[in-house]
Amino acid sequence: MLKEAIDKIVSLTTEGVKPSVFRPDPEPGHVYYLATADGRVERREAEPSPRKHVVHDLVSLAALAGDFAPDPESGELSQLACWYSRGGFTLLLDDQTRRDRVTLPLTPSPQMTILEGWARQVTWLEQAKLVQTLRIYFGRYLDSQTPVETFRRLKFRQTQAGEKAVEHGRSSIGRSLEAELTGAGSLPAELTLYLPAFAGPLAEVFTTVRLLVEIDAQAERIALVPDGGSLDGNWARVEEELAKRLREALEGIECGVYRGVP
Repeated sequence: MLKEAIDKIVSLTTEGVKPSVFRPDPEPGHVYYLATADGRVERREAEPSPRKHVVHDLVSLAALAGDFAPDPESGELSQLACWYSRGGFTLLLDDQTRRDRVTLPLTPSPQMTILEGWARQVTWLEQAKLVQTLRIYFGRYLDSQTPVETFRRLKFRQTQAGEKAVEHGRSSIGRSLEAELTGAGSLPAELTLYLPAFAGPLAEVFTTVRLLVEIDAQAERIALVPDGGSLDGNWARVEEELAKRLREALEGIECGVYRGVP
């Protein structure tokens, strides 16, 4: 079969049709044949495909970095470079070619994903939905179950009095129509969460998030808003922790460390 394939290339060449590349089925995928203008057929082997390794922990990433690091006694300059961000780590095995790389992707935890949504836009939730969200996603990251029970016991009531307002923190909840909250006195003005930044790899990296409690008594809904309306500060501190862990993992290996994406 291989002979037939070569004969086909030769015949095409002599007929004036000059295919630049032909890959016979019996050969491995990296082997190809090149027909030259003078009718010769050359067997060639393609360069290996770039390495695109994906690891699941820093130990494995550091192990690969060590495998490709030059011998310290050789005097050869290391071409290793590692980049980090909230999206993960990328190790370039040769920063000159930037072809071969090892990645450790990071995924935000479900909790941080929810909070990112609340930071982008104030999200008003009905009482039952809020209690469910706190219990399922954030219960274990609160100091106690007290905030969840406090929200559960809240009772909204509207009357036609029109004057009375219920105070929560420093803001007035009531408007022209009386909106009264039973149990508002024990409602916290803010919540503090200590939760994982990532799911999967590096799930042990935690961050502290402060949530401000906002209440729309007339519409009987509640919103929890990240303090400052953004989690950028949290992610910056998380990335500082990533840099620390990366440098510890690469200790003894000559490798540049950079914040960002290559």
